[in-house]
Amino acid sequence: ELNNLEKTLNKIHVINKYTLEKFDINNAFFVINYYGDPKKLNDEFYRFNYKLIDNQGNWELKANE
Repeated sequence: ELNNLEKTLNKIHVINKYTLEKFDINNAFFVINYYGDPKKLNDEFYRFNYKLIDNQGNWELKANE
């Protein structure tokens, strides 16, 4: 799943760059630098079947089922 997410991050045109900051068996933590507003980023993730959730300043990305 992590490989699929990285492929998606590379396809989203509003993302300037990203880095994988931390990785464990359950989670991967990325820092994402993007152009535009969060709504536009959310729309882009939605196009690739992901949901972006604001969790008190930290964003959570979940695959839509």
